[in-house]
Amino acid sequence: MNILLINHYAGSVHHGMEYRPYYLAREWVRRGHCVHIVAASCSHLRRQAPPLGDGAWSEENIDGIHYIWLRTPPYRGNGAARVRNMLAFVVRLWQDSARLARSAAPDAVIASSTYPLDIWPAHRIARLAGARLVHEVHDLWPLSPIELGGYSRCHPFIMLLQAAENHACRHADAIVSILPKVREHLQARGMARHKLHIVPNGVDPDEWPVTSYPAMSIAPGQAPTKPPAAKADPNISTTSAATGMPRRATTAAPATTSSQRKEVPANDGAAIAAGMIAGAAASSMSAATISRTGAVLPTSASSAALGKAPAALSDAGRTPASRQVKAAQPASPNTTPPLTQLLPELALLLSRLLESGKTVVAYTGSHGIANALDTLLDAARLLHDQPLAFVLVGAGPEKERLQQNAQRRDLPQVHFAAPVAKRQMPALLANVDIAFLGWRRQPLYRFGIAPNKLLDYMMAGCPVLHAVDAGNDPVAEAGCGVSVAPDDPAALAHGLLRLLALGPERRRALGARGRQYALDHFTYPVLAQRFLDVLAQELPHG
Repeated sequence: MNILLINHYAGSVHHGMEYRPYYLAREWVRRGHCVHIVAASCSHLRRQAPPLGDGAWSEENIDGIHYIWLRTPPYRGNGAARVRNMLAFVVRLWQDSARLARSAAPDAVIASSTYPLDIWPAHRIARLAGARLVHEVHDLWPLSPIELGGYSRCHPFIMLLQAAENHACRHADAIVSILPKVREHLQARGMARHKLHIVPNGVDPDEWPVTSYPAMSIAPGQAPTKPPAAKADPNISTTSAATGMPRRATTAAPATTSSQRKEVPANDGAAIAAGMIAGAAASSMSAATISRTGAVLPTSASSAALGKAPAALSDAGRTPASRQVKAAQPASPNTTPPLTQLLPELALLLSRLLESGKTVVAYTGSHGIANALDTLLDAARLLHDQPLAFVLVGAGPEKERLQQNAQRRDLPQVHFAAPVAKRQMPALLANVDIAFLGWRRQPLYRFGIAPNKLLDYMMAGCPVLHAVDAGNDPVAEAGCGVSVAPDDPAALAHGLLRLLALGPERRRALGARGRQYALDHFTYPVLAQRFLDVLAQELPHG
């Protein structure tokens, strides 16, 4: 099959984001298909610009994928210059549509540029080539700039975007969405129900070493086995009258019999994780009272912040030496990436935290308003007496302000580090105990979320603390962490206490479950085949 994928922002492992087109195309090439990617020469997402001579376009072969770069004007930010860049790309596509139809001779044309304006030239190319037309939804435009940017529905550019979305819904042979809860929205704009297919964001399993998890064994040449169901904790007895939460029994208490314990289905990841967390939650209850909303409240009415929790929360039994042994354990065909793969400053920081026995909570990625890092700093303030260290790795428009905020509020347990390259992410996350992913409370998330960052956390085997209110929750679906309400520092602190109370072994079991879930559902070999199935079942576009 000849596939023509149009994505304004398409990148590669050589150029930087956006990675999804590259990984899908690479898998299609491995299956014997011929893939052409058409992208703009200028994108704010790429770290390296593609080669472009004096002509209107240039061509490049990357790992068997034929890239065509169309010249577009440079821009910065989200103003008028970016709109000119979009329009220049779409106009160039329209002008070159006949040439692309002849040279690529596509059997399928995929319009995938985040904004929907490329559907018109893609439709023309598909019609000229007698090819299938597929519209891929990354974000909902124009709804995103309306709800996030405050643009009026009567703004001329918004009206143009709406016309393009309507055209895609009515004329595409199939619609592939990264977001899982868009059906009603797209049907209201003319999409037939049967056209929608969900293909979420993915991850390349070759980029992630196989680490040694206590709950998951992977042998060379074999598929990973599913982690066993968590065993019920015999130390859990009755509930606390003060908190309504499980209370850890003393050693003198009689063990709970099997007839008294409620069995959790082994295939229900969220239920298993909830059982594990509930089994350890009581060790944090004596340090804090839980309100009905899940917020952590001071144990003393006169306290301004959470007090120090009992020793049960300090990962009893874990020593710096045990952490080093864990990191050095062999791992079948690949090995756990060492700290030496990281920049010296970051490697030194993590090494120091490991030696001190701290539980490391990490965030990796952009430091923007949407990433809810202020809430994380507020939670760190509430938990200042806990054995926690917070490491925020990345860059972004809010980083300097966040650093000043942490310094002003005297948060020595919060550390900031420069961004790491994609290839260094496994080495970073291999030395993290808990990974954080946060969102602001935003109605647009009712259509679902598909964060790439979460897939990195899951593949690294990190248990995840997820602050979210969205149409879906991949962390809960995978049973690989704790989800709490967004924009709520007390709820976030409560979630951290719950994960801290589990101890390192049970946290790693949660992480192993997340990795297995990602391998089953989110790897690009799996997603590429799902996409091919969509292309194969649709009729040629007329």
